[in-house]
Amino acid sequence: MTFDPAKSRSTLQTPSFALPLALKGSQANILGKPNADGTIPIAVRVVDVKIEPIRVTGLVCACIRAKEVPAFGPGNSGHGIVGCGADGLDNVNVHLELDHVLGWVGVNGFTAQNCADQNGVIEDGSQAHPHAGLCNSRPVVNFDGYGEMGSALLVTSTATAYIADSGTCATEKRTEVCVGGSNPGARCTLNALACTGGGTCVPAKGPDGIPCNDDDPIEAQGIVQTLTTTTGTTTAAVLHAGGLTSDGTAISDDAIDADHLCGNDPGDHCKASVTGTPYNCAQLANGITMGAASVSAFASVDVDLVGDEVVTSTFTAK
Repeated sequence: MTFDPAKSRSTLQTPSFALPLALKGSQANILGKPNADGTIPIAVRVVDVKIEPIRVTGLVCACIRAKEVPAFGPGNSGHGIVGCGADGLDNVNVHLELDHVLGWVGVNGFTAQNCADQNGVIEDGSQAHPHAGLCNSRPVVNFDGYGEMGSALLVTSTATAYIADSGTCATEKRTEVCVGGSNPGARCTLNALACTGGGTCVPAKGPDGIPCNDDDPIEAQGIVQTLTTTTGTTTAAVLHAGGLTSDGTAISDDAIDADHLCGNDPGDHCKASVTGTPYNCAQLANGITMGAASVSAFASVDVDLVGDEVVTSTFTAK
């Protein structure tokens, strides 16, 4: 499945702006034998996911990598199902929500135990988690809706990393990050002192200087997330976006979701929802995927150089 560059794209949405990003690459989905109800299992191997570096102009070079999950099978990063029976597929719409602030430790009686009780994570004031005491939620995902014949759901393990090279994605060794120590992954270009606690400042693109390949240091390969791609509709949201107000004195009321404005140019609602296109099951039986489109959406907070974000993507088969 080679992505059609004219129809495959991502949008990086922050509270203030949306950045359209081109997607180029390919992914091989291995189909199993159809079940009695017409559903077909899918497996995705790590080596079969090849997404080219993505230039976020003026900011970062984004790298998307597949990561192995042994429970999906040796060497696999994803598994899923295509509904090629007469009944199609249920629960094809995917909704992800991330709350930047479940509470603020020490404010209005909120405690660390309150955060733990909600399965939250407390920010420690580091570069990666700058709002000390804020309790972040973990992603909450819900499913609904019905998909016609050819609808598909695919769960994948993916790491998205941002290399702070001003979005060039060039081959070079000047851009550096901290490895080890107490501040791993921190930017240290021209400032090795950023690597506290015994960390070392090394090229973010690895010894060969090529971005997004296997020799990049693990600290520059991003945090692994479990994502669901679908041929239905997917949405993502960040509540209390930014964590705190600009003066740092109160919890933010901003949000990144399809119901809010995000300061885009021209002014419009946040780009936080995208819809795919089912497979043609008759063509799929012959290995033809042309025209099918899988979509995904994920949310992150406190991303280096970006802040809070929702990223929606469409992968259309050529």
